[in-house]
Amino acid sequence: MELRININDMKADIFFGFLELFKKDGLVNEYKIIYNDYEKEILNDLKEFGKTLENAKTSKGYKTNKYVEIKI
Repeated sequence: MELRININDMKADIFFGFLELFKKDGLVNEYKIIYNDYEKEILNDLKEFGKTLENAKTSKGYKTNKYVEIKI
């Protein structure tokens, strides 16, 4: 059986906590998080972030028109 749920970021931690609990109790066999194309692009960019900073320090990087704004 497949169930797709769109949840907001505020409730995601609680939801995934319940999924892990259900998995431990055997109510859920497995689950998979599916991202849309925009989210996949952002995650891929973030994975390269450390290498990008290192390349920028050594002048090996190249300029692009992509910017990431992180608000804390």
